[in-house]
Amino acid sequence: MSKFLHGLIPAALTPFDADGNIHRADLRKHLEYLVQTDGVTGVTVNGHAGEVSSLTRDEQSLILREARSVLGPGQRLVAGVYAHSTREAVDIALGAKADGADVLLVFPPEVWEFGVADDPRLAIEYYRAIAESADLPMIAFVYPTYSALHLAPSVIMQLCEQIPNIVAVKDWSNDMVRYETTLRGLREQHPEVSMLSSYSRSLLGSVSLGADGILSGHASLIPEIQAGLIAAIAERDAGASAELAHDLFELTTTFYAEPIADGFTRMKFASVLLGRITTDRVREPLLPLSADAKAAVERTLPTLRKHARDQGA
Repeated sequence: MSKFLHGLIPAALTPFDADGNIHRADLRKHLEYLVQTDGVTGVTVNGHAGEVSSLTRDEQSLILREARSVLGPGQRLVAGVYAHSTREAVDIALGAKADGADVLLVFPPEVWEFGVADDPRLAIEYYRAIAESADLPMIAFVYPTYSALHLAPSVIMQLCEQIPNIVAVKDWSNDMVRYETTLRGLREQHPEVSMLSSYSRSLLGSVSLGADGILSGHASLIPEIQAGLIAAIAERDAGASAELAHDLFELTTTFYAEPIADGFTRMKFASVLLGRITTDRVREPLLPLSADAKAAVERTLPTLRKHARDQGA
């Protein structure tokens, strides 16, 4: 039996017009493209890829309702909960539930930087408050090991033990040993909880180890490749897996180059080149791409077009 969350769950971009307002037509077109991709089992909105830190609550609500309207049967709507306090997180979670969210992706609040590694109760009580108020399934978000917001495998096990609403872990640890430790812990102690890889630069390895799916902002641009990799690994097709991983390496080398802050701007620019959205506008403090950065993205077009359902403008 499939777990509640599995397969590919792209984290959507938020298209803006030239004035920096949400481009409603582009948003719907973008979401429709994602959910109509074979292997996509849901979509995440109001996350890093969607520039959530720049979105008002009203804009987050609009995006959720737009996404809800395009999802197909059985596809899950995942809403980011990006907050600076428990009270704010609860309010956002309740709003997301009212707007039709099926699942909450809980981002770590910045205050965790000052002690979550030493006192896991900061994480446990944060998740507990959201769970008790909104009573929706939740995804625990594991940040990279170099971040003070990182949750160690032992903390993840405590969360899953104490917060039954947690149905999945989004692992962005960017550390294969930590990733495998968390994965093995879940399989042994909480087999009902899904492992969703967000290790975009090592999807072949992380999915092959036994992930239940992928939750990735890069999937906003390349859903066919990531869904194809999940399928190829499940079918034990080594040749197809290797070919897709080869192309993924080329693409992630460009789209996740330093500065990482430009990553989703690069994806927006590529989406413009492919004719999927109108502008690559981002909101400050993010900045437009340099000419060199745009040229690097343009060099990936043959690979992008090889896999895309639309062949680009």
